[in-house]
Amino acid sequence: MEKAKEDDLKCYSDDISLSNKFEVIAVVGEGSFGKVLKVRNRREGAMRALKVERFRKAKAKTILRNEIEVMRKLQGRPGIPKIYSFG
Repeated sequence: MEKAKEDDLKCYSDDISLSNKFEVIAVVGEGSFGKVLKVRNRREGAMRALKVERFRKAKAKTILRNEIEVMRKLQGRPGIPKIYSFG
């Protein structure tokens, strides 16, 4: 796993930092739209995978919302990760 940086938690679409909610442990994967990070929830202490998308256009945001809706409908099936939050 790649070493993580606090900047990995920055969502470039809204210039929002998630560092107050999560501690970055490592970068698990990286793609054309963003990164998947291994993080620790600061409030609960739970380990999570966090997908951080970087989008600049409204169309990309719509595609991401559609992806989340499909994943929510498939919750509980093998190979589908549990979604704790989106936004």
